[in-house]
Amino acid sequence: MDGRFIFTNDEYNTLYAIAVQNPVIAGNAVYLARVMLKYYPDNILSANRGKSDANNTTTAEPQVVHVYPNPSKGELNINFNQTDGNNYTLELTNLLGRTIYKKVVNASVDILTISLTDVPNGIYICRVTDQNGAMLFNDKLIIIK
Repeated sequence: MDGRFIFTNDEYNTLYAIAVQNPVIAGNAVYLARVMLKYYPDNILSANRGKSDANNTTTAEPQVVHVYPNPSKGELNINFNQTDGNNYTLELTNLLGRTIYKKVVNASVDILTISLTDVPNGIYICRVTDQNGAMLFNDKLIIIK
């Protein structure tokens, strides 16, 4: 097993309908559906709702990198779903595209904590790329201290 769930399209659509609901109103089923689908509503990459194949099934792709909390109070956790020891680049840019923070990190641990206490409050674009330049994470990040 490679960490993916395989659903029929009907099962996937039912789970997705649950996952996009407000968890305060719909309860813990929302969180369970999000985990099963690897769906993180604040993550741009989760807009890919899986891949369909010829057998009318949909596969929820595992997310390689998860960055949290968002909003951040100056400390950022990067969760690597694979601790391969490779180097990754974390980059924060402001909304004008100017690089505010850039650091090469190593995925030798499950969760890496980065201090952003020198980065001013604001809205940023957070990107994590692998050593070949492939985008693994691309989402807005809010810093409020």
